[in-house]
Amino acid sequence: MAKKRLAVFISGNGTNLNVILERKTELQSLLVICNNPRAYGIERAKEHGVPFWVLEKPIPWDSLHERLEKENLDGIFLAGFMKVIPAEFVKKWQGKMFNLHPSLLPHYKGLNSIERAFEDGADIGVSIHYVTAEVDAGEVLLQDIAVPSHQIPTMSLEEATTKTHECEHRLVGKWMDQWL
Repeated sequence: MAKKRLAVFISGNGTNLNVILERKTELQSLLVICNNPRAYGIERAKEHGVPFWVLEKPIPWDSLHERLEKENLDGIFLAGFMKVIPAEFVKKWQGKMFNLHPSLLPHYKGLNSIERAFEDGADIGVSIHYVTAEVDAGEVLLQDIAVPSHQIPTMSLEEATTKTHECEHRLVGKWMDQWL
């Protein structure tokens, strides 16, 4: 089976990107796309010798699509990309775009998912799903509980967030195993 080509979209530190960077030799090509010129994830890409593009504002979605098409990508993975992607762009990449979300979807879609689940005393977890035009509504491919609800009274929000990030890293690795 031929190796795959992947673009990873980020906005911040790139800790989940790092899981993919550590496995870059399993890919034909890897490209990092970032909408934040100060994101530490760019440094991670540089350290691994992976090409990156910093998007201008406003994001030129049509020209980005054209550039990505030239890369012959097999997939796009959103790893902490904090922008809603326009429906037209999503449609062009339907079935090839995946998102990492810090909740047990369909619960706690959107922003501040960990905090909202924590405040509600609900299970906190992580999902990887297909991207659709509706935010966090695509078919869930992988899911895992990071913090069961019965543990929430014994920990701080910071501890729950740390456990959720650890769960994200494991789930990204599992997604890589399945997708590759």
